[in-house]
Amino acid sequence: MRQPRTLLLGFALLGASTVAACGGGSSHRIASAAGAASGATTSTTIDGDQAFLDYAHCMRAHDQLTPERLQGLTNYARCMREHQIPMLDPDPSDGHLSLGNVPGIANTVGRQDPEFQSADAACRSQLPAGVADDGSGPP
Repeated sequence: MRQPRTLLLGFALLGASTVAACGGGSSHRIASAAGAASGATTSTTIDGDQAFLDYAHCMRAHDQLTPERLQGLTNYARCMREHQIPMLDPDPSDGHLSLGNVPGIANTVGRQDPEFQSADAACRSQLPAGVADDGSGPP
């Protein structure tokens, strides 16, 4: 199935550009046991919690992965399943949506099938603001 790979690639590229904008520049050093055992002076910087918070704020500033956005994508996936489309919940790390194996739903529907497009039209209102949909689901 080509469509989920295209969707994954699109989200990966979007995510990579945002991660690059939010993740560059800081380095975090942690003293190694070998350095401490040898008596060498090591500089230890452990500010992982603050770095994580800074990263999360940056991602939200770039309109990525807000709780509301993730909830909207989850609502869309749930609606698609209610219409017998085997859509998985979004990946919480990047919001990626894909078709997959969902118990009780046949995995034979692709994004270009009329069944998918009908379900998408019914569920599109669940998508968060700013998520484009050309009739074959969010890119």
